[in-house]
Amino acid sequence: SPHANQLIGRYAEELAVIEKMGFQSYLLLVSDFIKWAKAQMIPVGPGRGSAAGSIICYALGITDLCPIEHDLLFERFLNKDRVSLPDIDVDFCQARRGEVIDYIRTRYVEAAVAQICTFGTMAAKSALRDAGRVLGLPKADVDTVVAQVPADARGRHAKMADLRLTGPEELIVIAGAIEGVVRHVSVHASGIVIGDKPLIDLVPLYRDPKTGAVTTQFGMENIETECGLIKMDILGIKTLDAICYACEEITRFEGPTLDLSPSVEPLRGAMRDPRRADAIKVYQMLCRGDALGVFMYDSQGFRALLQRLMPCCFEDIIALGALYRPGPLDSGMVD
Repeated sequence: SPHANQLIGRYAEELAVIEKMGFQSYLLLVSDFIKWAKAQMIPVGPGRGSAAGSIICYALGITDLCPIEHDLLFERFLNKDRVSLPDIDVDFCQARRGEVIDYIRTRYVEAAVAQICTFGTMAAKSALRDAGRVLGLPKADVDTVVAQVPADARGRHAKMADLRLTGPEELIVIAGAIEGVVRHVSVHASGIVIGDKPLIDLVPLYRDPKTGAVTTQFGMENIETECGLIKMDILGIKTLDAICYACEEITRFEGPTLDLSPSVEPLRGAMRDPRRADAIKVYQMLCRGDALGVFMYDSQGFRALLQRLMPCCFEDIIALGALYRPGPLDSGMVD
């Protein structure tokens, strides 16, 4: 390969950083459950986020695209000058995500594996409703006060007192006192942790009385910063279910003619070579704004941007992803 020296050099640089930071086991572990899922024909995403900039993640099968080919930076994933925990979001189809978690529990000993809890807190509106119910106030009176709270109250105001609500004084005082207090505990949508020993020796645990699932009693931030455990995101993505279902239906009527794996060279070639007939149809579709279901590109604003800037090659799509950020949008750079 003409890029052999570049590949070897990049691999050596990444490995030195990974070894220095002590994340070898973490990467091997993530690679293990991804390879298991693929062997069980569980749909797995090709990889996204900063991990896609690592050639070692590519070599381990964690991601399905070569960072050298796409000029992606490893430093966004791990940086020897800015110590931070690695963050790899792994996408599985929603219907079979539970199988992956069951495999991890079996493979790495159930006592050492747990999901992460999250704490639901009292927002302004729920605090008012709960206080009103306990005080025995008429629901109509409480609803009148709740209607004064803007939808983005948490983002705009530090405390409910800043809202200057009008209504029963006792209701407003009590609701203001309990605002922000933990209301309930639930299970994080994707986060799990794996310990090198039984987790009961490392963190307090909680068993959900309804599902029996074991979770940590510390939330995501405390688990990483104070307990030293690395969170792993096992995400369930409904789009993968939809793609899998579509492939099954096409196979049922047309025969086994479709393979949407990102590692399939003809598919990759089609996107990389805008002159190919199948690629032209893809870009025409995007230029019409037909991007519903395409991760990050399916919002109304992004679809309007596709129609304005008319991508005609894969590099254009990359550029659009970089442009559709608060900085470029606010500065007028997109225009």
